Amino acid sequence: RSIGAANMVLTGVPTMTNTQMNEQNQQIANVMTNDEVVEGIAGKCIDIDIIRRDRQQIDQVLNYWFGQASPDGSQKTLWMIASSSVELLEQVDSDIADKFRSLIWDLSSSSIASNSENVDAKKLQRWTQDIEVFGWQGKVAATIALDQLSRHIHRHDKGAQSSSHIPEQRLLDNIAYNVSRQLQTHHEKELSTGIIPIPMRIFAIMPLRHAATVSDYSIVQNDIESSALLHEEMDRMIRRF
Repeated sequence: RSIGAANMVLTGVPTMTNTQMNEQNQQIANVMTNDEVVEGIAGKCIDIDIIRRDRQQIDQVLNYWFGQASPDGSQKTLWMIASSSVELLEQVDSDIADKFRSLIWDLSSSSIASNSENVDAKKLQRWTQDIEVFGWQGKVAATIALDQLSRHIHRHDKGAQSSSHIPEQRLLDNIAYNVSRQLQTHHEKELSTGIIPIPMRIFAIMPLRHAATVSDYSIVQNDIESSALLHEEMDRMIRRF
């Protein structure tokens, strides 16, 4: 197996449906209906409206990137659009820019203005550090936004004169890399047992592949091989039923 096995893995396992994502969020939703604040980072309370908005944005990212089609379909129409499909590329880039530009700014602002008291400037911190509230989904969504959606927006903005350009990709890649490493460290159980679907797992480790160092490639290689083994286990389970 090699890094190229990612294509096999991506097309081998169905993605999480919108209904499944909504069910996973039900416990948090129940808390929200009964309390006005939830304890978050370092014991600080987070307003319920902020949590609701964060959860909606997390779900929006995951549903957009993984919930529109099967892995085969998404690979052709979103993840790996052929360069010859110019019209589709432009359409997808424009759609992502319209939907997620402000989110990219919010997630990157924690690095640009670390001392800001603005609620949105703390979004990345909430998504990645409030594990009891946002779980692994916050990290995966942040990684997808910073590492994948941002590239579509940069391509859409190329050559355009605008004051709303998102930060340069190098900065976003650095943030996405750190979030990806946090996912590997804090959610090893969810990764190894398949709680995190394999397509999400593959894209969540992409920042390490983009880093292109020998040590990072080694981590990616091991993760792809682990994903392939997990895929084989799931395949055996399906055949038994």
